[in-house]
Amino acid sequence: HFGETLKVYHCIDEFRAGTAGRKRAVIDALERETLTGADIVFTNSLLTHREKLPFNVQTHRIPSGADVAHFAGALDKETVVPEAIAQIPSPIAGYVGNINDKLDIALLTAVAQRLPNWSFVFVGQAYPQAVDLHPLQALPNVYFLGRQPFAAVPGFVKAMQICLLPYTDSEYTRYRSPLKLYEYLAAGKPVVSTSHPEVAEFAEWVTIADDATTFAAAIVAAAAADSPAQQQQRAAIGRCHAWDVRVDTIEQVLQEHWGELP
Repeated sequence: HFGETLKVYHCIDEFRAGTAGRKRAVIDALERETLTGADIVFTNSLLTHREKLPFNVQTHRIPSGADVAHFAGALDKETVVPEAIAQIPSPIAGYVGNINDKLDIALLTAVAQRLPNWSFVFVGQAYPQAVDLHPLQALPNVYFLGRQPFAAVPGFVKAMQICLLPYTDSEYTRYRSPLKLYEYLAAGKPVVSTSHPEVAEFAEWVTIADDATTFAAAIVAAAAADSPAQQQQRAAIGRCHAWDVRVDTIEQVLQEHWGELP
């Protein structure tokens, strides 16, 4: 206790995910104490909100916020496409972010094999100690470009015809709020994703597929159906998930609970 007048618990992850036994029980007990002792609880995912709400009626869902202005640079004619991706044959299906065990590498490998005329580009830090990347890396149409400066990311996304959200289905991933979804939409890009509770809310704007055949077909179909008008519509959806929108929502909740903030 710190002599606080308002206690806010911002639950950004499902901390017990992937744990078991005594460790899971201890995390559950500590979090329950935190939940019941807080005046307000913010969660960032649908499932986390659903599970925390019974312990505190003042539990509010605040999904991840994106730097939408930055990613909107992918729609800007002046944005430079970095040479590292400019020299890769198109069409390109790409992913931006850490490459680890949250990604369904087996699915991606099978999809890339089914689409030999497509290039599959991964921009981000790879973690081979977390997942075996060799089957995917061995394919001739797969490119790992490594970690890139944040300032250059819109240029990489600009070169992609499709953006990918190929998450595995695990306790850890199900409770996440996929920031990349909002970034891709802000960039105006068609998105193909595996099933995810958060993505399901965007079914009008995201193509969802869970097996290699359907996922590969979804990539081709989404690229063929894309248009400048749809890109602008996606970007408009993305703007609704900017950080300033999230902050406004948080401020409104705090004001309703505590009155006018200083």
